[in-house]
Amino acid sequence: MKLELKALYGRDIAPHLSSLAKLRITIFKEYPYLYDGNLTYEEKYLKRYSDCEDALIIMALDEGTPAGMSSCLPMAYEDEFRAPFLKHQIDVNEVFYFGESILLPKYRGHGIGKRFFTLREEHAKSILGDHLKYTAFCAVNRQHKPPKDYQSPEPLWLKRGYQKYPDLVATYHWKDIGDDEETPKTLTFWLKEHS
Repeated sequence: MKLELKALYGRDIAPHLSSLAKLRITIFKEYPYLYDGNLTYEEKYLKRYSDCEDALIIMALDEGTPAGMSSCLPMAYEDEFRAPFLKHQIDVNEVFYFGESILLPKYRGHGIGKRFFTLREEHAKSILGDHLKYTAFCAVNRQHKPPKDYQSPEPLWLKRGYQKYPDLVATYHWKDIGDDEETPKTLTFWLKEHS
């Protein structure tokens, strides 16, 4: 499986907001997100990356067509998810936040997820240098039973050196497929310590 990985930084992300938003909506319909996406909201959400000069989005392209993406930016710029860190007195200036890391189903299982982690960790170190203490991401907590063909990404996360921090929990609202309105979801953080 041959995909081109293209790194976009800050303002370079802006021309791709619409295609990235559509990709997010498509993939986030799946378990565990079950997200009934909205294009306007998604473009607004992704704009935080194009507004931050230290942000990175990696696009996975199949002959120019987006097949996946992975994102990151300093936690100090992430308004939505820094509250649990502040609550536990973790300096957000020492944390790099990893957003989504998503691929269309037919491209999974070929090492792209590993490459996404490597490129984001390298970027985090290049931005924060010796100040980098943690790279961090969060995963939604679902009570739903996963589909039979669902493959948990947790083995990859553990292999990459990430540990689940049960006390670091964020709340985020979105509309599940089939629901009439948004409901709160809890997401637990996974962190990797960098020396």
